[in-house]
Amino acid sequence: MSRERVYSLDFVRFVAAIMVVGVHALPAASNQPLLDAVARPALIACNGIFFMLSGTLNLRVRERESLPTYYFRKVRNILVPFVLYVALITLWDTRATLPDLSKTAQVFATSILSNKMQGHLWFVRALFGMLLAAPLLARMCAGASGGERRAFAVCLTLYMGAQFVCANLAMPYSWSYPLGGWVALFCLVPLLGDAVRRRSMPTWVVGIVVAAAWAALVLLRAWGWSKLIHDPNPLYIVESAGIYVLLFRAGERLRPSRIVSAVARRQYGIYIIHVFVLWRVMRLVSLESMPILAFLLHIALALVLSFVGAAVAETLLIGPAQRLLDHVWSRVGNRGAKGTRTTS
Repeated sequence: MSRERVYSLDFVRFVAAIMVVGVHALPAASNQPLLDAVARPALIACNGIFFMLSGTLNLRVRERESLPTYYFRKVRNILVPFVLYVALITLWDTRATLPDLSKTAQVFATSILSNKMQGHLWFVRALFGMLLAAPLLARMCAGASGGERRAFAVCLTLYMGAQFVCANLAMPYSWSYPLGGWVALFCLVPLLGDAVRRRSMPTWVVGIVVAAAWAALVLLRAWGWSKLIHDPNPLYIVESAGIYVLLFRAGERLRPSRIVSAVARRQYGIYIIHVFVLWRVMRLVSLESMPILAFLLHIALALVLSFVGAAVAETLLIGPAQRLLDHVWSRVGNRGAKGTRTTS
């Protein structure tokens, strides 16, 4: 992929941002179990899509001398905004105990280090480790032969399928695959992305495959197979990858939209703060007699307000902090860091 912004990827980001807000807005329709049963298996694919996006953008071979710049950019673009956003949320959540900072510091440390608080940010914690390993994983993906890529797909399916089945049959299972779980989705497009780039599978076939995987997940969940149902089991991987392909191809056909690109540029900030915003929207806008309308309204309002919040935070706090880091890096770090164009 080009290192310039690609609108088709922006479109994938845009839809995935809507999907992740939708997943967390489903409690608004708690008295509509059919909506949850049908919508959740589709919307939760956003997690897999986000990992695939990150792998698409970051799993490229880099020369050794560019590694310091790469790691600096990951700290600048991923870790620093994460810490600052969490700091802002923590200050708000503990405002009642201020100016005593002991409670605030405890909540902040817990939120940064674990999923105990701000649990939806598990994604960032998992992704950052993958980004640190990306230079090594990129060489693995680039150097893999066709047979090795097929072997990856077969081993992944067997291991993840066995784990899923055993978990739901309450059978002990301790085998593991080192490229399983979310790491598999991070590596999926670089390893098996020919269907995206060369259209080796027609779009209508991809659509049928996605629909079949989604229907299977809905039925299995209805039959009580709830364990690992929204984690990387074979059906989830097929569904997530298929939706990624469909969105990518749709983005190639659509006329670029400034709104889509603007949301895509701030997708990371939206992801971090959307739960903070959403729960307040859900308390303020209550339409108990129209749960589906409430569900859709909550998604729209939370997305818009999260975008505004991210824009303000990036303008007043995160942007200045990143520019300060750029200044320091240009003096004491890699001289080539200044002006380097990188996509997170």
